[in-house]
Amino acid sequence: MPALESSPPILAEAGAQQRWFAPLRALVSAQRAGSLTRHCLLAWPVALLPSLALVSLVYGLLQWLGIDSSTFEPPPRRLTMGQVFSAVVFAPLVETLVLGGGLWLLSRLSHRPLFVAAASSVLWGCLHGASGLIWFFGTFWSFYIFSCSYLAWRPASWWRAYAVAAVPHALINLTAMGLLALQP
Repeated sequence: MPALESSPPILAEAGAQQRWFAPLRALVSAQRAGSLTRHCLLAWPVALLPSLALVSLVYGLLQWLGIDSSTFEPPPRRLTMGQVFSAVVFAPLVETLVLGGGLWLLSRLSHRPLFVAAASSVLWGCLHGASGLIWFFGTFWSFYIFSCSYLAWRPASWWRAYAVAAVPHALINLTAMGLLALQP
């Protein structure tokens, strides 16, 4: 496949192995075009919508099984401006720094970018799931997209890789905070 030979490693592996990574094609084509803004705006729904679907599926499955889903949720809290700032600004900035370091370490264990991204997303899902198990399902896919984005842009520059992971993360957290603010 000559078209894949010039592709970033993340796309070449996805195309060569014919997996379920089709959403990455649009993200990688935005990277190839050099459009940081386009990539961030595409990564936001590509990360958010499947995450919402996965959480909804898990809630539906728990309900179908007759299991009280509240036992898997973090304790309810009143939404404060400090929490909004922490979720929308602080967490994406700090977590993306840690994400970059984790991806660097995982890349030492494997040279397969999709494996590195998947391992990273499982770790991040577990970390977020420690607050409430249901959060694992809400963050697993999003962090997979953040990791793939970071890995795809890292050869261009660290700052760009950082931005394409942090900006969609902040937008997703802003969306979540907005949804929480709308709850009675």
